[in-house]
Formats: sequence, structure tokens, C-alpha cells
Amino acid sequence: MKMKTNQQLRRMGQVFADRGGRMAHTDQGFSALETLIALAIAAVAMLAVASLFPSAYTNVSRSGRQTAAVNLAQQRIEWVRNQPYAGLPATTETNVAFDTTNYPNWTRTTAITVNPDLDGAGPDPPVVGVTQVTVTVTPPTGVGAPVTVRSLVAE
Repeated sequence: MKMKTNQQLRRMGQVFADRGGRMAHTDQGFSALETLIALAIAAVAMLAVASLFPSAYTNVSRSGRQTAAVNLAQQRIEWVRNQPYAGLPATTETNVAFDTTNYPNWTRTTAITVNPDLDGAGPDPPVVGVTQVTVTVTPPTGVGAPVTVRSLVAE
């Protein structure tokens, strides 16, 4: 039987070691210790990834509640914008035109300020022909922080 050259062996993709022109056996496999070390490393990596799941779930849940609160506030602001300007009295209302079926124990407070002091610094002359609408949506206690959205409506 004719021996193959090193170049021919490389082309065939075989791993070899030259020991006096003979091929060394390299198909011994993994030892038990190597397997245990690899499993330990894999277990540590999986535990690190698994520990992220509870905080990720909490963040997704909190973001969903915050998005719902912003949407409820925006709905109310759009409702106010669709009313005739002359019919917007200065008032503060809680849970008016608010379906609480999907959001039990949530509150939505709407404050309408006619000719507001926009910078809040005090005795500036009021801005005539402008109404500020402030909507605060508060989820149940312990569920999340209140969300406040402000908008201006002009004559």
C-alpha cells in the first residue's frame, strides 16, 4: 500500500502528526474531566442568562402600564381638543367620560386652565386665547407612577 504525502492528507482534511512517517491516532475523544468542565461552564452561562428573565418581565410589564396611562391621557386631550373652544370652562374633573372596565381602580384627572400662566413664574400677564389642558392618569397604588400629559388649545 502506497503512503500518502502530507499535502494529500491535508487536502483530505485529516488531522495528523508526523512520527517517523506514521500517522498518530487522534480520535481518542474527550475525557470525563473535560466533559465535566464544559458542562460546568455551560451551566454557569445558562444561569447568568436565566437570572435576567425576572427583571426583563418586570420592565416589560411596567412599560405596558406606562403606555396605557399615556394613551388614556392622550384620549382625554383629544376629546378636549374636539370641543368648541368657547365651551371649555376652567375646571378640574376626575374620571369624566372614562370607561374603567379595562382599567379598574385607575383615575384620570383633567384640569383645564383658561388663559394660563405658562412659565409658572407668577405675575406675568395671562396668555389670552389659550387654554392649557393637563391630564394626569394614576394607576392603582403600588402598580406604577402617575403620568401627566399637558397640551395647549388655542382659539
